[in-house]
Amino acid sequence: MTVRSSVEDVRAPLAERGFVVLPSGAFDASLLSEPFSFVEALVGERPLMVERQTIRSVPGGRSFASTNVVTPMHTDSQPYLGNAPALQVMWCRRPAPSGGECQLVDGARLLATVEREDSELYRALFDVPRRIPFYFGDFVGPTARRHATGAPILTVSPMPLDASDSIGARFAAFVAKAPRIEFLLAAGELLLVDNFRMLHGRRAFSGDDRELVRLLSWQRTPLSLQRPLAPAAPGTVDRKLAAILDLALGLSPAKVAAREGVREQELYAWRDEALTAARAALTR
Repeated sequence: MTVRSSVEDVRAPLAERGFVVLPSGAFDASLLSEPFSFVEALVGERPLMVERQTIRSVPGGRSFASTNVVTPMHTDSQPYLGNAPALQVMWCRRPAPSGGECQLVDGARLLATVEREDSELYRALFDVPRRIPFYFGDFVGPTARRHATGAPILTVSPMPLDASDSIGARFAAFVAKAPRIEFLLAAGELLLVDNFRMLHGRRAFSGDDRELVRLLSWQRTPLSLQRPLAPAAPGTVDRKLAAILDLALGLSPAKVAAREGVREQELYAWRDEALTAARAALTR
């Protein structure tokens, strides 16, 4: 697995400003077909889970990702083992004829502004649970919390707030006036965003040509740290699960087995054991 940008080229700006854009020459886009290995090559740490999705406008699309309308500022907060993804990766296969600019808000600076201007709201963001609606279902918990490392983790929905959500309304006013970082991704460019720290959105765009590939990656180490934590030992449950998912994505069993240092027979045994357990859990 080769990514021509070093881990330091990626993690240093992620830690400093919460995002980084890599030019097309910094990586091989075909490597996106191996999302676990691709993310590991970029940030120096094997993901716990990766979700891959093509982002494009489709007729009758219900989510913001499947339309060409304005997408309000938000975080991607769908959970895996109770946590939101730490990293969002967006590769631009084809930009829109016009519009579609990416927008980012620095959540760390946003929280600092709230703390300075409305200390009561700041405390409520960390202490008071809310019901925050998302397309995947409601998130119930405080708007902000801190990772064990101290990194802030924000949960912000693009969907309309409940009329009774006074904390959400007060916080939304701060989000609305927060400085925005805005840019267009060119064809072939790759955007990496610290999803714990940054809010992201998008301007409306014309036509149906715009297409991106999005990876959401759940990590052990927040991207606010310039170096990953010590890697887990090979052969852990997480590595086995990643290998099983690579098989499901269509990667060569021989290649996955060689990477994991096991025979293909053992790899298939992992898959069968995992799917048997999953079937049993789903039929309870």
